[in-house]
Amino acid sequence: MKRPATLLLLSAAIAIPALAPAAANGPQVYSLTEQYGSEPSITVTAQRSGADQRINGEVMAAIRADERISGRIGVDTYNAYVTLNGRVMTPAMAERAVSDARGVAGVQDVTSYIRSRVGEE
Repeated sequence: MKRPATLLLLSAAIAIPALAPAAANGPQVYSLTEQYGSEPSITVTAQRSGADQRINGEVMAAIRADERISGRIGVDTYNAYVTLNGRVMTPAMAERAVSDARGVAGVQDVTSYIRSRVGEE
């Protein structure tokens, strides 16, 4: 199975098992390690804090609940720093996902590797 390079890069940050089904009208939001099954391509030994697990879940829920976003977005959190990865339809949707993530209590910063299908060079 061919894996996108950006998912491999971000899956190296930390591993967390939490794959939730997409809402009917919202984007598909997933934890990066669950994208390819139970064995990530890179094993990380760092422990994730309870706060990181909470933040990751809340960011996933916030993005999933935003009906203005359509696409596929991966979420990873380590030391309260959130990384988003994936593809959405427009640049505005990518900005909304970042805004939703920043709105979660406890988030220190958000790094986005989200690409849009339209408006790219």
